[in-house]
Amino acid sequence: MIDGSSTEYSTIYTVLKHGQAISSTPGQRDTVITFDLLIYMKAKQIQWRYPREFSDVVIRMGGFHIALNYLALIGKRYQDSGLEDLLIETGVYAAGTTSALMKGNSYNRGVRAHKLISEALYRLLLMSFLEWYASADNNILMKTAFYRSVDDANRILGQHGDVSEKVSQLNDDAKELTTLLEAFKEQGRIDSKTFSFWEQYEVMVNAVLQSIKAERSGDWMMYLSALAEMIPHFFAQLCTLAANIHGRHAVVRFKAPKGLRGIYVRKLLCKLQRSALFPSRNRHGA
Repeated sequence: MIDGSSTEYSTIYTVLKHGQAISSTPGQRDTVITFDLLIYMKAKQIQWRYPREFSDVVIRMGGFHIALNYLALIGKRYQDSGLEDLLIETGVYAAGTTSALMKGNSYNRGVRAHKLISEALYRLLLMSFLEWYASADNNILMKTAFYRSVDDANRILGQHGDVSEKVSQLNDDAKELTTLLEAFKEQGRIDSKTFSFWEQYEVMVNAVLQSIKAERSGDWMMYLSALAEMIPHFFAQLCTLAANIHGRHAVVRFKAPKGLRGIYVRKLLCKLQRSALFPSRNRHGA
């Protein structure tokens, strides 16, 4: 324990030195230390003041503050897209709560809202994909092995087992389907700016979810991958300070969801279908 305020420069300096000493004991070359936003800013100032002394220290901001910044960024980009009205009219959240989460002021509710919308959009994407594929006078050929891999993965997941091997097998069985889906997306981007707009939303939501998963699982490479995906969006939305801070450390079978989550997803799905975010082939030629 250090007898001092956690926000004092002297205290932060002492913590950095202790971190170096602890890391050097087992022979670890680099020292990775996580701070919240306020302490992080001061720790970086100390590192910039003494670059040689702390050259082997990697100071990173906590995942909570990174996610909050990114949720605010998503809300800023899609503030006039109808997302706020969508959440209110489907009964997911009230107006005040929705306004707060779109500004990045509510972590749990913000993550939940974007997960629900992302799932509804993805379902619309797959339904539009099936319509596009069927319009080409082809039949969706699902191999028995693909179905079996999905069922095995779901069964093991229900038993809280290790599904990594089954997921790998599933990826192999779904290669043909994945190739077709990518071709559909490429055609959609060419024919419809609206398609590209909402596909980018999916990419942004997936990035923040990947970052959260990396934090919880302690996967450093996944964390770096998610951060690399986030940084261009910070710059694109003119969040230069946040981008500089973060940049310095650098298809399965459909099943209806259960419970209240499933109700909200179905409501969002119906609302999105009526708004024609994923128009049919006759509308955009995809």
